[in-house]
Amino acid sequence: MEDSVSIQNTTRGKVLTLPLVKILQIKNKILGKKYTLSLAFVGTCTARKINLQTRNKTYTPNTLSFQYTTNSGEIILCPVIIKKQALQNKAKYADYLAFILIHSLLHLKGLDHGIKMELLEQKLVKEFGYKL
Repeated sequence: MEDSVSIQNTTRGKVLTLPLVKILQIKNKILGKKYTLSLAFVGTCTARKINLQTRNKTYTPNTLSFQYTTNSGEIILCPVIIKKQALQNKAKYADYLAFILIHSLLHLKGLDHGIKMELLEQKLVKEFGYKL
């Protein structure tokens, strides 16, 4: 299957401010067209519970990335935390969401936090027309 992205919103609000076409373009650039991606928007309680169960961490994360196979994975996004961080960073929600999506996709590609990842994030955010 090509260009596959499934999106699930388990929150009570509207969360997606990035066009699906843009999400596909970003996903394809980082992981390729054959990669099957699931995006799940969850509330703070769910994000914290998943973080505790999978990483033994007690805080509420903005995102969690899970690689299932070489060509499939899932990104859990917590819009409440992402919105708070966007405000703290004086960024628009859509721009910050794009940054978090890029960050998460790079984790699925196998990159870890560090200067190489940060430089690539900055390059991709700019390339896709977002600002931080």
